[in-house]
Amino acid sequence: GFLIRLGGRSLLVDPMLSDRLGFLLPLGPRRVTAPPDLSGLDRLDAVAISHADHDHFDEPTLAALARRFPRARLVVPQGTGEGAERLGFAATLEAEIGRPIDFGGVRLTSTAAHHFGRRDVVGLVRTPAVGWVIEGSGRRVFHAGDTGHGPVFQGIGKRHGPIDLALVPIGAYQPETFFRDMHASPEKAVAIAVDVRARRAIGHH
Repeated sequence: GFLIRLGGRSLLVDPMLSDRLGFLLPLGPRRVTAPPDLSGLDRLDAVAISHADHDHFDEPTLAALARRFPRARLVVPQGTGEGAERLGFAATLEAEIGRPIDFGGVRLTSTAAHHFGRRDVVGLVRTPAVGWVIEGSGRRVFHAGDTGHGPVFQGIGKRHGPIDLALVPIGAYQPETFFRDMHASPEKAVAIAVDVRARRAIGHH
Protein backbone atom coordinates (compact mmCIF):
# COMPACT_ATOMS: atom_id res chain seq x y z
CA GLY A 1 0.00 0.00 0.00
CA PHE A 2 0.92 3.66 -0.35
CA LEU A 3 0.26 6.77 1.69
CA ILE A 4 -0.30 9.70 -0.65
CA ARG A 5 -0.52 13.29 0.54
CA LEU A 6 -1.82 15.80 -2.01
CA GLY A 7 -3.90 18.94 -1.83
CA GLY A 8 -3.90 18.93 1.95
CA ARG A 9 -5.45 15.45 2.01
CA SER A 10 -4.12 12.07 3.10
CA LEU A 11 -5.08 8.91 1.23
CA LEU A 12 -4.09 5.29 1.59
CA VAL A 13 -4.19 2.97 -1.41
CA ASP A 14 -4.52 -0.80 -0.84
CA PRO A 15 -3.30 -0.81 2.79
CA MET A 16 -2.46 -4.26 4.13
CA LEU A 17 -1.23 -4.32 7.75
CA SER A 18 -2.23 -7.85 8.81
CA ASP A 19 0.29 -10.60 9.52
CA ARG A 20 -1.63 -13.10 7.39
CA LEU A 21 -4.18 -13.05 4.60
CA GLY A 22 -7.62 -13.12 6.18
CA PHE A 23 -9.25 -15.77 4.00
CA LEU A 24 -6.95 -18.51 5.26
CA LEU A 25 -6.39 -17.51 8.88
CA PRO A 26 -4.53 -18.92 10.72
CA LEU A 27 -2.90 -20.97 7.94
CA GLY A 28 -2.60 -18.37 5.20
CA PRO A 29 0.55 -16.79 3.79
CA ARG A 30 2.38 -14.72 6.38
CA ARG A 31 4.14 -11.45 5.65
CA VAL A 32 7.93 -11.54 5.70
CA THR A 33 8.50 -7.91 6.72
CA ALA A 34 6.94 -5.83 9.46
CA PRO A 35 3.92 -3.74 8.43
CA PRO A 36 4.50 0.01 8.10
CA ASP A 37 4.12 2.01 11.29
CA LEU A 38 1.13 4.32 10.88
CA SER A 39 0.98 5.37 14.52
CA GLY A 40 2.13 8.85 13.57
CA LEU A 41 -0.52 9.31 10.88
CA ASP A 42 -2.37 12.45 11.89
CA ARG A 43 -5.25 12.31 9.43
CA LEU A 44 -6.83 10.05 6.85
CA ASP A 45 -9.41 11.35 4.41
CA ALA A 46 -9.91 8.34 2.17
CA VAL A 47 -8.83 4.79 1.44
CA ALA A 48 -8.83 3.70 -2.20
CA ILE A 49 -8.93 0.00 -3.12
CA SER A 50 -7.79 -1.26 -6.52
CA HIS A 51 -9.49 -4.67 -6.39
CA ALA A 52 -10.99 -7.26 -4.06
CA ASP A 53 -8.05 -9.65 -3.62
CA HIS A 54 -7.31 -10.20 0.07
CA ASP A 55 -3.80 -8.75 -0.13
CA HIS A 56 -5.28 -5.46 -1.39
CA PHE A 57 -8.71 -5.43 0.27
CA ASP A 58 -7.76 -6.53 3.79
CA GLU A 59 -10.84 -6.20 5.97
CA PRO A 60 -9.05 -6.27 9.38
CA THR A 61 -6.80 -3.43 8.23
CA LEU A 62 -9.71 -1.44 6.87
CA ALA A 63 -11.82 -1.91 10.01
CA ALA A 64 -8.91 -0.75 12.19
CA LEU A 65 -8.41 2.33 10.05
CA ALA A 66 -12.12 3.13 10.15
CA ARG A 67 -12.12 2.94 13.96
CA ARG A 68 -9.21 5.34 14.13
CA PHE A 69 -10.45 7.69 11.39
CA PRO A 70 -14.26 7.37 11.40
CA ARG A 71 -14.71 10.36 9.08
CA ALA A 72 -12.64 8.77 6.32
CA ARG A 73 -14.30 7.40 3.22
CA LEU A 74 -13.68 4.12 1.45
CA VAL A 75 -13.52 4.14 -2.37
CA VAL A 76 -13.77 0.82 -4.21
CA PRO A 77 -14.24 -0.34 -7.81
CA GLN A 78 -17.80 -0.44 -9.05
CA GLY A 79 -19.44 -3.70 -8.07
CA THR A 80 -17.22 -4.45 -5.06
CA GLY A 81 -18.83 -2.37 -2.31
CA GLU A 82 -21.36 -4.91 -1.09
CA GLY A 83 -20.98 -5.40 2.65
CA ALA A 84 -18.19 -2.82 2.96
CA GLU A 85 -20.42 -0.54 5.04
CA ARG A 86 -19.90 -2.81 8.04
CA LEU A 87 -16.21 -1.82 8.12
CA GLY A 88 -17.16 1.49 9.74
CA PHE A 89 -16.12 4.21 7.30
CA ALA A 90 -18.19 7.40 7.04
CA ALA A 91 -19.18 6.34 3.50
CA THR A 92 -18.35 3.70 0.93
CA LEU A 93 -18.22 4.93 -2.65
CA GLU A 94 -18.16 2.70 -5.72
CA ALA A 95 -16.12 4.38 -8.44
CA GLU A 96 -17.22 4.13 -12.05
CA ILE A 97 -14.28 4.01 -14.44
CA GLY A 98 -13.54 7.46 -15.81
CA ARG A 99 -15.89 9.36 -13.48
CA PRO A 100 -13.96 11.54 -10.98
CA ILE A 101 -14.63 11.67 -7.25
CA ASP A 102 -13.62 14.90 -5.51
CA PHE A 103 -12.40 15.11 -1.92
CA GLY A 104 -12.03 18.86 -1.58
CA GLY A 105 -8.61 19.51 -3.06
CA VAL A 106 -8.01 15.99 -4.36
CA ARG A 107 -9.62 14.21 -7.27
CA LEU A 108 -9.65 10.42 -7.73
CA THR A 109 -10.44 8.89 -11.11
CA SER A 110 -10.52 5.13 -11.54
CA THR A 111 -8.98 3.65 -14.66
CA ALA A 112 -9.16 0.26 -16.34
CA ALA A 113 -6.67 -2.50 -15.50
CA HIS A 114 -5.74 -5.89 -16.94
CA HIS A 115 -6.66 -7.80 -13.81
CA PHE A 116 -9.65 -8.86 -11.71
CA GLY A 117 -10.57 -9.18 -8.06
CA ARG A 118 -11.67 -12.26 -6.15
CA ARG A 119 -12.59 -13.09 -2.57
CA ASP A 120 -12.55 -16.87 -3.05
CA VAL A 121 -9.28 -18.73 -3.51
CA VAL A 122 -9.71 -19.92 -7.11
CA GLY A 123 -11.43 -16.89 -8.61
CA LEU A 124 -14.77 -18.39 -9.60
CA VAL A 125 -16.43 -15.06 -8.80
CA ARG A 126 -14.52 -12.19 -10.39
CA THR A 127 -15.01 -8.48 -9.82
CA PRO A 128 -13.46 -5.45 -11.54
CA ALA A 129 -9.94 -4.22 -10.86
CA VAL A 130 -8.91 -0.62 -11.41
CA GLY A 131 -6.04 1.81 -11.20
CA TRP A 132 -6.27 5.30 -9.75
CA VAL A 133 -5.29 8.72 -11.06
CA ILE A 134 -4.94 10.96 -8.00
CA GLU A 135 -4.68 14.70 -8.60
CA GLY A 136 -4.09 17.60 -6.23
CA SER A 137 -1.95 20.72 -5.82
CA GLY A 138 -1.01 20.58 -9.49
CA ARG A 139 0.46 17.07 -9.15
CA ARG A 140 -0.75 13.83 -10.66
CA VAL A 141 -0.04 10.33 -9.27
CA PHE A 142 -1.05 7.11 -11.02
CA HIS A 143 -1.47 3.92 -8.99
CA ALA A 144 -1.84 1.03 -11.44
CA GLY A 145 -3.01 -1.52 -8.85
CA ASP A 146 -2.38 -5.13 -9.85
CA THR A 147 -2.32 -5.45 -13.61
CA GLY A 148 -0.67 -6.89 -16.64
CA HIS A 149 0.59 -4.66 -19.41
CA GLY A 150 -1.91 -3.92 -22.16
CA PRO A 151 -3.48 -1.36 -24.47
CA VAL A 152 -5.44 0.49 -21.77
CA PHE A 153 -2.34 2.33 -20.56
CA GLN A 154 -1.70 4.30 -23.72
CA GLY A 155 -5.27 5.56 -23.42
CA ILE A 156 -4.66 6.51 -19.79
CA GLY A 157 -1.55 8.41 -20.85
CA LYS A 158 -3.46 10.30 -23.53
CA ARG A 159 -6.30 11.21 -21.20
CA HIS A 160 -4.48 11.85 -17.93
CA GLY A 161 -0.79 12.30 -18.80
CA PRO A 162 1.75 13.47 -18.19
CA ILE A 163 1.95 11.71 -14.81
CA ASP A 164 4.33 13.02 -12.16
CA LEU A 165 4.70 9.66 -10.41
CA ALA A 166 3.51 6.21 -11.48
CA LEU A 167 3.23 3.39 -8.93
CA VAL A 168 3.53 0.27 -11.05
CA PRO A 169 3.25 -3.40 -10.03
CA ILE A 170 6.21 -5.79 -10.20
CA GLY A 171 5.56 -9.19 -8.69
CA ALA A 172 4.18 -12.72 -9.17
CA TYR A 173 4.95 -12.54 -12.88
CA GLN A 174 6.60 -15.91 -13.44
CA PRO A 175 5.95 -18.06 -15.38
CA GLU A 176 5.09 -15.18 -17.70
CA THR A 177 3.13 -17.42 -20.06
CA PHE A 178 0.60 -17.85 -17.25
CA PHE A 179 0.74 -14.51 -15.43
CA ARG A 180 1.39 -11.93 -18.15
CA ASP A 181 -2.31 -11.14 -18.58
CA MET A 182 -2.70 -10.19 -14.91
CA HIS A 183 0.75 -9.25 -13.54
CA ALA A 184 3.69 -7.27 -14.91
CA SER A 185 7.35 -8.22 -15.16
CA PRO A 186 9.92 -5.47 -14.45
CA GLU A 187 10.15 -4.78 -18.17
CA LYS A 188 6.37 -4.57 -18.55
CA ALA A 189 6.13 -2.34 -15.49
CA VAL A 190 8.49 0.08 -17.21
CA ALA A 191 6.32 -0.15 -20.32
CA ILE A 192 3.25 0.79 -18.25
CA ALA A 193 5.08 3.83 -16.88
CA VAL A 194 6.12 4.86 -20.40
CA ASP A 195 2.60 4.38 -21.77
CA VAL A 196 1.03 6.63 -19.11
CA ARG A 197 3.72 9.25 -19.76
CA ALA A 198 5.18 9.11 -16.27
CA ARG A 199 8.12 11.30 -15.31
CA ARG A 200 9.06 8.92 -12.48
CA ALA A 201 7.98 5.45 -11.41
CA ILE A 202 8.19 3.26 -8.31
CA GLY A 203 7.70 -0.49 -8.44
CA HIS A 204 5.51 -2.27 -5.88
CA HIS A 205 3.58 -5.41 -5.17
